[in-house]
Formats: sequence, C-alpha cells, structure tokens
Amino acid sequence: HHWPPLPQSSQPVWVSAEIVSGSGSLEGVELHYRVGEDTAWHVVPMFDDGLNADRRAGDGRYGTWIEAQPDQSVCEFFLRAEDGAGRHRTWPALTEAGQLANALYQVDDAWQDDPESLPIMRAIMRPEDRLTLEAIGKLPWNASSDAAMNATFMCYEKGSWEVHYGVGLRLRGSTSRAGPVKNRRVNFSSDQPWRGRSAIALNAVNTPSQVLGSVMLRA
Repeated sequence: HHWPPLPQSSQPVWVSAEIVSGSGSLEGVELHYRVGEDTAWHVVPMFDDGLNADRRAGDGRYGTWIEAQPDQSVCEFFLRAEDGAGRHRTWPALTEAGQLANALYQVDDAWQDDPESLPIMRAIMRPEDRLTLEAIGKLPWNASSDAAMNATFMCYEKGSWEVHYGVGLRLRGSTSRAGPVKNRRVNFSSDQPWRGRSAIALNAVNTPSQVLGSVMLRA
C-alpha cells in the first residue's frame, strides 16, 4: 500500500508490501511508477532493511519512496519481484493487454483532513481511462457501454482512509445516462470487498435527498 493516501505536492509517498517467495529466496524487488501521461516507467529498488518504511529488517516487508509530484498529478505504480532462478511476478498482475491495471494515487494540495465531514469517496483513474469513460458518457444512452475502467477507490470517514486498488469503475443506469452528470458503479474484487459489498452505486440524481436520507440514518 502507499502512504499518505492523498499526498500534497511537498510530500514523498512511501510504498510497502509483504513479499513471499515460493522458492524461499528473492533476488530483488522493484517498484515501477510513472506519472500522468508519461509512457516511460521509473524503476526504484525496494528494501527489507528496516530503513525504507518497511518496519523491521528481514521481516519480509519491502518498502521504498516515490519522490514528491506536482499538484493534481496521478501516479501509477506496480511491484515486480524476482527469485534466484529468474522467475518473476508483478503486482498487480498482468492483464491480457499488458501491465495496465495498476495501483494509482493522486496528489491534491487542496485536501484538508476534517474528521467531522461527511464521508468522501474518490475514484482515481489514469488520464486516458478517464477520457475513455467521458467518451462513453457522450454516447446515446441506448448505444452506451458497460466497459469498466481500472481505478483506485478511496473513502475518507471520521479521519481515516480506506484504499482499494484494482476496482472497476463504469457508468450505471440506462436512460439516466442521458443526463449531464453521470451515475457510476464501482465493482470490488471478490477477495477485497468494501465493507462486505462487492459493488456500490454512486448516484448523481436527486443528490440532496440522498444526503438528507444518509444524515437521518446516521442520527
């Protein structure tokens, strides 16, 4: 995972992961990342030495840092581990189209922690995936698509963050897709549901009444 979940442009971000080798030995662990519309990957080694946000030396948790990035940047990253025999795996795993469904975070200088605020949800996508979803939203509602984009889902509530990588974000509804603001559906992986849910709907229709109902339910 990464920390802080929603960094500012003055903050580097640390990434850590517990790595287990089936062969019992690891030759190396790397973090690959790129920012915005960059196509080239930056590669930095990850360490299990107790000095790189990885807890204790030799405990199987590897860590490293991503340098601070400009405000509103979207950073995409994945991990690669290789054993002594040259076998390697990546997380997130490869898709049929390549290393595309990766973990994401966004830099936001305007963000301020407010434990008393209503829950805030964010879905972070690559710029090109966001444009693809916007293009789908411009199609006639009866000629639209349920294609889902890879995203990182984040929820801030009572001063704490929940982060889910690799969710699927798509448009939802039928005739409501003709509206100026689109409804969204977030699909979670079966092994990492969000609060016991495999999917949630983010509705943009009748929002005031939904907020009022939420407040009344929490009262």
